[in-house]
Amino acid sequence: HGIAHAAPGGAPDAATVRRLLAHLFAFWTLDNSKQYAEAFAARQNATTSLMNYLLQPYSTQVVAIFRLFGLDTPKDGLYVHHLVQMGAGEGKSVTLAMTAATLALLGHHVDCVSYSS
Repeated sequence: HGIAHAAPGGAPDAATVRRLLAHLFAFWTLDNSKQYAEAFAARQNATTSLMNYLLQPYSTQVVAIFRLFGLDTPKDGLYVHHLVQMGAGEGKSVTLAMTAATLALLGHHVDCVSYSS
């Protein structure tokens, strides 16, 4: 299906945004799973769970993205101005990337500026 399309009226429904985010985070996890494959092949330390090697989004990242898209409101509040604040180490860069990728897949032009040391 490639690019998702917005419903008549401009904004996509919440289910579309959630589905896109689930796919993006799944791709992100698989794309960063090299350590998982290496640990699975080695299996030297059986006490270490292999799940420790798979990247998963922090709950703060998912909640922040849902808030930015207005998915926490009873009525889809998509594209109504929302703001989130995240502390150090809570994954602001990943949150920005996933939000931007979702908007791009919905057909929006996206420019991102981020600084991460």
